[in-house]
Amino acid sequence: MKKILPSLLLLSTALHAGEIPKHEDYTLLLSSRPVTGLDQIQAQGLNFKLTKKSLWSGSYWPFYQGSLGSRYRDPSFRAVMNKTYKFEEYVNLRTARVNPNDLSPAEKYDLLLGDSLGTFTETQWKNGADNRSLSGSVPTWRGICDGWAAASMTWNRPTKSVTLLSVNGLPITFFPEDIKALGSQLHAKGEKRVTFLGKRCNGTTGWLTGACGGLNPAALHLALINSVGVEGSSFILDISPGKEVWNYPVQEYSLSYSNPLTGAAASDWKSARVELVGNERDLRANKRAEGTRWIVAVKAKVKFMDMRDGGTNSFDSAEFDKILEKEWSYDLEIDHRGQVIGGEWISKARPDFMWAPQKTSLPVSSLERRGQFSFDPTLPVDPTLAARGIEASKNAQPLAAIINKLFELSK
Repeated sequence: MKKILPSLLLLSTALHAGEIPKHEDYTLLLSSRPVTGLDQIQAQGLNFKLTKKSLWSGSYWPFYQGSLGSRYRDPSFRAVMNKTYKFEEYVNLRTARVNPNDLSPAEKYDLLLGDSLGTFTETQWKNGADNRSLSGSVPTWRGICDGWAAASMTWNRPTKSVTLLSVNGLPITFFPEDIKALGSQLHAKGEKRVTFLGKRCNGTTGWLTGACGGLNPAALHLALINSVGVEGSSFILDISPGKEVWNYPVQEYSLSYSNPLTGAAASDWKSARVELVGNERDLRANKRAEGTRWIVAVKAKVKFMDMRDGGTNSFDSAEFDKILEKEWSYDLEIDHRGQVIGGEWISKARPDFMWAPQKTSLPVSSLERRGQFSFDPTLPVDPTLAARGIEASKNAQPLAAIINKLFELSK
């Protein structure tokens, strides 16, 4: 019985694999009624769109480099970044004396609060220590790409440096990359509400439970059209089909249609559609959504804002951004009204899940959930605020009161 159970599990999830499952209800990302008909999609020019808000590149602050403890501006530190993935090499550099401007984002934040123990910085290096394998290495993919992706969607690009006065009256300069880092950390570790759709493929267990088949392509298709196309809003995709997670925010997409039997490109979906009845064998009918009349092949080209190493400039602009492009192929299942009701993948590599921070829920530290804090950036940090900040630092959370001001002043 143990030998056939996995097969039964996979078979049970494949019988109607074309239908959009409830846990991938893309409408939860939206604030308006969705467009689901291919005629309407074409009439409204929704086969190509980009987000209204400009996104920005940033680091995922990998744990093996000390996360926000990384002195990314220090030439000695950058030299190590370019040649090794060994966590210990970065640990050895963390206590060296450097120019104050070359301190890490975490160290600058501790200085701002007058925290001589470096509480926030210690939480960042602990990420690397806690993620060591038995061999001592830290997986290079682990970091806060989720925080960066969400921060890029939340705050406008920080374009210039901001100098704040610490609780001790010491001027601390935060460069755009420092501000991006702290915003990313607040999103990664702070409290917020998110909409999460799909399942994470996490090793063998995921394959046995059906979590590694990727998002339903119809859910992805309609999320692109309605979130990005209709509302101009981004959402985040984990584009890695395996155990690793790589989160990227969508910036642009384009969709093209073709005949699923011949592969011939078409200018519109009706020229590409094929009747399901009579073509069941070639169109894998056992996996089609109930009510399917036509099948249309789709090629989706999606552009994402990409990650990059921390930039050392004192200003930031779109010229320093990186763009990631992905292309996926899939079939759409269309009912008699021309509505998209399901889909089936052609591409073997598919995105695992999609999510977005809810628009009415900005990230805050746990302390700030119980009451808002005020911060005047023209004065030294208030001692009471500093004490609260140090308390929040124990949970690796910067204060939203400070982070929001940094982004505001850096626009």
